[in-house]
Amino acid sequence: MRSFLVVFFCIPLALFGQGIQFEKIDKWSDVLELSEREAKPIFMDVYTVWCRPCKMLDKKVFVDKALGDHFNKNYINVKINAERGEGRTIAKRYGVRAYPTMMWIDHKGNILKTRKGFVPATTLLKDSETVDEEYLPTKEQLSQAASPVLSNYVWYILAVVGLVIVLLVLNKARQSKKRLV
Repeated sequence: MRSFLVVFFCIPLALFGQGIQFEKIDKWSDVLELSEREAKPIFMDVYTVWCRPCKMLDKKVFVDKALGDHFNKNYINVKINAERGEGRTIAKRYGVRAYPTMMWIDHKGNILKTRKGFVPATTLLKDSETVDEEYLPTKEQLSQAASPVLSNYVWYILAVVGLVIVLLVLNKARQSKKRLV
């Protein structure tokens, strides 16, 4: 009985947190806003409750640890039920007619890539890497973008330090004149 309890409670704990973590956000505008704020594209899984391949993705693909590590780090992940609430409007807006449909979308709502149907985790990861190469900034691009900003800060700091030195020298000179008088 004890071993059953250990297995019953420990296995779910070991599995918790692995795989893709999907955000629970009600409004599409909030998803776009979060994407822009965090500077991450959106990964959207459009599904229906009756779709068998959708359920297989949930059970066999989205739980993959390597996939989850990559997607959780680089994307805002959302699941959209195409038959409920705002999901109907979103599915129509993006022309979804087959389930599952997975899309990578930028913060402005533009489609970066689309994948339809069931695919293994390795294929989804490869799709994601092509999006990463095309749309996520590289370390070199980030450093190039940061270098003008950093050089401006360096010049600012040098100017402030120079000003402080000039003020100290003038103050010292003024004090020495007072002593002479």
